[in-house]
Amino acid sequence: MPRALLRSVQSSAIEAIGYDRPGRWLFIRYRGSEGVYAYEDVEPQEWRALLEAPSKGRFVNAAIKPRHRYVRLAKDRPWHRRGHATERRASG
Repeated sequence: MPRALLRSVQSSAIEAIGYDRPGRWLFIRYRGSEGVYAYEDVEPQEWRALLEAPSKGRFVNAAIKPRHRYVRLAKDRPWHRRGHATERRASG
């Protein structure tokens, strides 16, 4: 699993986001959730659009979740070093 530094964002739903450009992985830590969600095959344009979106949560719900599979990474493991998938879900 690639890794990325997470940055805090102004959002009532999302605590932090990060992007691994070579692997095209988007990482999201949601407020009140356990672990980090890694969304597969996210284009650089989608990452930039997320950064610029006035509502990060609405953008993720409309443009990321319906189109990209995700892996939920365990909160109690060093996912940023090795990556430990705990579940997968197919999109839509």
